[in-house]
Amino acid sequence: MLRVGAIVIVTTVLSVPLGVLAQDDFADEFGDDFGGASSGSENAGSAGNTDPRDAGGTSEDDWEAGWEDDQEAEALEEDLASAQSEAQSELTSEEEEGNLVRSNAGDDGVVPADDDPWDRAIRAQSMLLGSTGGFRVEGAEGGPVGSFRYHFGLDFFAKGDYVAGGDSHSRIGGVLSVAGRIHRLLELWGSIRSYATSNTTGRPNLYLVMGDVRAGAKVFHSVLPWLAIGGELEAWLPTSADLGVEGGALGVSIDALATADLRELDDPLPIIGRAAFGYRFDNSETFLHGFEAARYAALPDPAVPARDESRHLATAFERTALSANRTDFFDIRLGVEVPLRVGEDFFIQPLLEWTWAVPVNRQGYSCLEVPSDPTEEGCLDVEGVGSMPMDLTIGVRVLPPVSGFSAYLGVDIGLTGTSLESSVRELAMNEPYNVFFGVQYNFDTRPDPEAEIIVREVPVEVEVQEPGPPRGRIFGRVVDGDGGTVGRATVYFPASPWSAIVAEEGRFVTYGFEPGTVVEMQVVADEHDPGMCSGIIPGGEPTAADDAPAAADDDAEREGGAGLTPAVQAPVAPGANQDGEDGEDGADQDAADGDASAYDIEVECVVYRHSLVEIEETEVRILEQILFAFDSDEILEESFGLMGQIAASVRDNPQLTRIEIQGHTDNQGLADHNSDLSQRRADSVKAWLVENGVGEERLTAMGYGSTEPIASNDTDENRSRNRRVQFVIRERSD
Repeated sequence: MLRVGAIVIVTTVLSVPLGVLAQDDFADEFGDDFGGASSGSENAGSAGNTDPRDAGGTSEDDWEAGWEDDQEAEALEEDLASAQSEAQSELTSEEEEGNLVRSNAGDDGVVPADDDPWDRAIRAQSMLLGSTGGFRVEGAEGGPVGSFRYHFGLDFFAKGDYVAGGDSHSRIGGVLSVAGRIHRLLELWGSIRSYATSNTTGRPNLYLVMGDVRAGAKVFHSVLPWLAIGGELEAWLPTSADLGVEGGALGVSIDALATADLRELDDPLPIIGRAAFGYRFDNSETFLHGFEAARYAALPDPAVPARDESRHLATAFERTALSANRTDFFDIRLGVEVPLRVGEDFFIQPLLEWTWAVPVNRQGYSCLEVPSDPTEEGCLDVEGVGSMPMDLTIGVRVLPPVSGFSAYLGVDIGLTGTSLESSVRELAMNEPYNVFFGVQYNFDTRPDPEAEIIVREVPVEVEVQEPGPPRGRIFGRVVDGDGGTVGRATVYFPASPWSAIVAEEGRFVTYGFEPGTVVEMQVVADEHDPGMCSGIIPGGEPTAADDAPAAADDDAEREGGAGLTPAVQAPVAPGANQDGEDGEDGADQDAADGDASAYDIEVECVVYRHSLVEIEETEVRILEQILFAFDSDEILEESFGLMGQIAASVRDNPQLTRIEIQGHTDNQGLADHNSDLSQRRADSVKAWLVENGVGEERLTAMGYGSTEPIASNDTDENRSRNRRVQFVIRERSD
C-alpha cells in the first residue's frame, strides 16, 4: 500500500506543472487539434517538432497568452521581412538580366524547401519500445499532429558461460509498437514485447514472456527554436507464460526530457541531442514471491528466519529471463543522433547513446551475503557500481526515399553487471550485448502542407528593335543518287563560321540570309561520300554569304568533301509550310511559325553511297558479303543495296562478257549438302541480277561447296569467310 501511495503521489506532483502547461489547449482545442488545424502557428521547425500545419497557442493565463501572441507576431513579421528581402534581392538580379521568373521555383512556381519543419517532423522515429526519440533515449519531440508511427523490431543475444559455468544461454525477442501525436503538446504510445530465454542449466530451461504491455503519454514544448523540454509518464505490466499475469507487478516510470536540435541554430549543424532523467517504480519482483515461498516451504531443513536461507531464491537465470528486479531505479539516459542527407529524400542517421539504471530503494529486501561460497551471488550494497546496469548503444537509422518507411540496426553493449561475478540477488543480469533491428512506417492522416505561391510582377523595359531588311532561307533536302531521301545528314557552311545543321530526316532549314547571298553547303552522311551544293537567295545581286547571324557554336567541326554538286534550286511559294522546317543549333528562321517567304528557296543536295564493288582484272570484287537466310538460298533484304551496286557495275561494264557466279560454303555438314546449297545460292544471285537488268547470257552460276576455302576452317571467323559468293571474270571483249 505504501508503494502504491508513493506512485500516486509522484504522479500527481508531476501532473501539476504539466497540467498548467497544457490546460488552455486541452480545454479549448483538443477536439479541433485531433482531427484538423486551427489558426495560428508556434515555432515551426523547433526542437519540439511543432507541426507547421497546427494552430493554437499555449498559455497559463492572459499575460502569458498575450506575451506569446506578441512573440508569434514578432516572429511572423521577422519571417515576412526576411522573405521579402530575399525575394527582392532575387528579383533585382532578375531585372538586371531582363527576365521575370519565380526564383528557385519548380514548374508550378512553388519554392521547394531544402528540409522544412514538416519534412523533419514526418521523419520522426520511435524508440525501440514506442515513444519518439533515439533507440533508448526518449526525446521531447514528436511527429506532426494526426500522424502515427508503426514499428516492428527483433533482438537477440547468445553466450556461453553466462549465468553459470559451462552453460549455453540465449534470448530472442520481438516488439510491436504504435505511437501517435493527437495534440500539438501530447503524444500517446503503446507497445507489446514478447521474448523467449533459454539456459541449459535452468529448471525449467526455457521461459516465455508472451507479452509485456507498455503504454505511455508524453507532453513537450519548445522553449527555444532549437530546444524543447517535456515529460513522460509510462506504465508497464510484465507477463510470463509460466507465471501468468500478476497485477501487482505493474510498474510506472516518470521522466523529464530535453531535446536540442542544432539544425535550428543560425549556423545549423546536423545534430540532435537528447537527455532523459527519470524514476522507475519497478514491481517486477512480485513475480518471484510465489515460487520463492513455495520453494522455501519445500526445503527439508529451511533456515529460520527465511532471510538467512538462499536455496529457495530465484536464480540469476530466472531473474534475467523474467526481467525481475527487487529495486526501483533512477534512470540516466543521454544520446546524440546525426541526420545526414545522402540523396534526394534519402537519410542515414547514426546514433550513439549511454544509459545507466541506478538501483534505489531495495523495497525492504534483506540480501543474504555468503562471501565464503563462490557459487552464491553477491548483494548490491557490497558489489556496488559494478553490478548496476550501464550500456552503450551504437546504431544507425536508414530513411530511404520511400514515403514513411525506415529501417534500423544497432547493438547495446553492456558495460557493467554483465557477468556472474558481478551479479547480485536484487537485479536481473545485464547482457554483454544485444543486437536489434527493425522497420518503421509513418502515416500522416492529414495532407501535406502546401507551400504558399508568391508571384510579384516587376516592370521590365524591353527595347523594341526596328525590323531589319528581308531575309531568305534555304529549305533543303538531302538525296542519294537514286533520288531517295538520306537521313541523319549534317549540313556545314565551309566558307563561313556558322554552326552546322542536322537534317534528321533528310530535310533542313538554314539561317536567314539577305537577298542575293550565295550560300555554299557541304553535306556529310553515314555510308555516303561528302557532297557540296549551293543556293542563291533571290531578290538581289549575288554576293558571298558573309552577313548572316552567327550561330551559338562557332567552332563546329568542318569536314572536307567532293566538288560542288549541281543543286536543284526552286523558289518556295510564300506562305508554304515545309516539312522538317525547324532548323537546329540556333538557325535563324525569320518567317513566323515556319511559313515561307518570297525570299526562300528549295535546294536538293545530292550525296552518293560509298561504292562496295570494284572491277579488277580477274574478278568483280565485292567489299561486303551477300547474306542469305540460314541453310537457304534466300537473299536477305539487308543485302539488296549491295546487290543493286553489283547489278549497276556489271551493266556499266559491258566489256565483261562472261562472269561466273561462284557459291562457296565452309566444311560444316555433309559434302553433298554443301555442294547443293552453294549451287542454289549461286543460282539465286544470278536470277536476282537478271531481274535487275543484267543480260542472262553474260552470267553463269557454279556451286563449289567446301572444296575451295580461302581460310582454314578452324575458327568461326574463318568459316564465315569461306561462306561467300564470288564473281570471277571468265571473258572480256576488246
